[in-house]
Amino acid sequence: MLWEPKVWYKGKWIISKIIDWIWAIVDFKGKNWMIHISKLSKERISKVEDIVKVWDDVEFEVIQVDKIRGKIGLKRKYEDK
Repeated sequence: MLWEPKVWYKGKWIISKIIDWIWAIVDFKGKNWMIHISKLSKERISKVEDIVKVWDDVEFEVIQVDKIRGKIGLKRKYEDK
């Protein structure tokens, strides 16, 4: 059975790569998904490595699903203070 992403799905995924200081890549369900730097923290950060490193196990949630393009939007789950 294939996994079908749903908005608000939460999971713990491993950061597999960082691209150009603004994209974190996670490997989940056999695909690579990209998370933009703006979706990693509530505060403005200058580079992805300020929040996550490669091989970090981080909780994310699906915030958008585009079935036509086969893409999902992700954001890091962070604690409200």
